Amino acid sequence: MCSSSKKRIPINVIIGPHLALRYSADKLFDSIDSLKNTDIIIDFQDVHTTSRSFMQRFLYRLQKSDNHIICINETENLIKMRDIVTAPKEKTVIVNPTPERVINLASKTMFVHDEEGNFSIQRRGVSSLVLLENSEMRFPKLGEEDIFRKC
Repeated sequence: MCSSSKKRIPINVIIGPHLALRYSADKLFDSIDSLKNTDIIIDFQDVHTTSRSFMQRFLYRLQKSDNHIICINETENLIKMRDIVTAPKEKTVIVNPTPERVINLASKTMFVHDEEGNFSIQRRGVSSLVLLENSEMRFPKLGEEDIFRKC
């Protein structure tokens, strides 16, 4: 039969009342993971705040740890941040799927596609902003020859 001991870890004493750095979570779990056959009680008594970074790393390391770990005295702020970090996230739509112009801002060309999916490449002009004495920003007028000049 395998016997195990228990160890209580007061986070307020070891890290402090404000949990901010991923590094702190890593150092905590490096110590926890070095303890074998030990039930760990992580005590959040007098811990007031946590950053998203700390909580993400804490939960990641908690999940990966081989030790039996129990967290006690979690404040409402800690519980809210844990819920934020663990909540499923919707993927942000970056590109609108409707046909439109796609512009590479680092290039002097742009790729245009129509509703039928046909692509074409067009040259685009590069303009700069001109700052006038009265601090109004104005764009210089460009003719077609400026826009489609050879590179």
